[in-house]
Amino acid sequence: MRYTRTKYFSEYFILLIAGAAVVFRRLDKLSRGLAKEISIVDKADDPMLRVERQAYLAGMHQVVAGIEKARVTFLAKARQRIDGESSANEKKPKN
Repeated sequence: MRYTRTKYFSEYFILLIAGAAVVFRRLDKLSRGLAKEISIVDKADDPMLRVERQAYLAGMHQVVAGIEKARVTFLAKARQRIDGESSANEKKPKN
């Protein structure tokens, strides 16, 4: 079975997109778990002092913001790379 350049690259991009989707889902799951933790701790149903709770929540909010930044950065860079490779491959002459 001989692969044409178009078929090979289209399968390659499908794998790239599938891999990116897996990473995105993991980051989303982590972010949701941390948001749930923040919600639970924010209710003050724990043995922490108010000052400790506020410091913990501030740190957790920073972690969630970092994960969101990573997710957005990952998606933007992956999309640019995939789009760039796609357009570069479309410009190559077929032999």
